Amino acid sequence: MNAPIETIQRIGQKLHHLIRQRDGLLREKDRLQQELGQKQQQIDAYAEKVNLLEDQVSILKNATLNMDEKSKKDFEKRINGFVKDIDKVISHLQS
Repeated sequence: MNAPIETIQRIGQKLHHLIRQRDGLLREKDRLQQELGQKQQQIDAYAEKVNLLEDQVSILKNATLNMDEKSKKDFEKRINGFVKDIDKVISHLQS
């Protein structure tokens, strides 16, 4: 007669363990979804920054058309700096 009671108790213990495990997994799921949302916001912000930097590079390239050689070289250095920034943001987005 004790065997069925012990079996029921073991099943109850396993059930409680599974319920606690499920609750932990649900909390982890919520945390991961929140983290995913934050990462997506970061990606969106970086993408916006990339677009802005690309626009700035385009404007700077057009501005150099009427400049002397020294000014062009200075602008080219600045443009190269912008391009490096863009490359850094793109590599950060890919990782």
